[in-house]
Amino acid sequence: MMSLFTPDKFLISLMKLWQRVQFRPPMFSATDLWRRARTVLICFPEEYRERLAAEPAVRSIVEAFPKKRFFILTTKALPERWLNVELIHLRGSDLNMFSLPNSDFIRFIQDKAVDVAVDLWPSFNLTNASICRRSGAALRVGFGGEHAASFYNLMIVPRGPEESLPRQYEAMAETILNLERSEAQIEA
Repeated sequence: MMSLFTPDKFLISLMKLWQRVQFRPPMFSATDLWRRARTVLICFPEEYRERLAAEPAVRSIVEAFPKKRFFILTTKALPERWLNVELIHLRGSDLNMFSLPNSDFIRFIQDKAVDVAVDLWPSFNLTNASICRRSGAALRVGFGGEHAASFYNLMIVPRGPEESLPRQYEAMAETILNLERSEAQIEA
């Protein structure tokens, strides 16, 4: 029997309520936030198929901005070609009973002084979405969806279910690469 109440739904509702009562920050230019960014956190997907599709997009972003410092959050090891970025391994001990990051892990991420957080999970993942939200990053990029607006301030929305996974990652990389030239207004 399927329960109508799940911890994920409760936590999402609680986070949305908290967001409504919080102070609304002013609008910022996504371009300015990206240009000023020195550190970027990339939450890498866990599934093999998604990881393969995401690698070329991440590589193009990392290679295009050699002066930025990149952290890749992952649960699994990455190939050796990622040695030019710092890996952060997310372990089970870093999560609480709701699969949300514990306060020690959040402090560890916040100590990295992340300016931009990019979530590469194509479907909503509460763990990584909350890491992006609580990282302290002014620019938080993720794929659009039902709950995405509560966690990201720049969302990539696939054209439809028929759009291939590599194309979705390519669109995200193009959006980030185009931030150098555009003037997108976002809410921080």
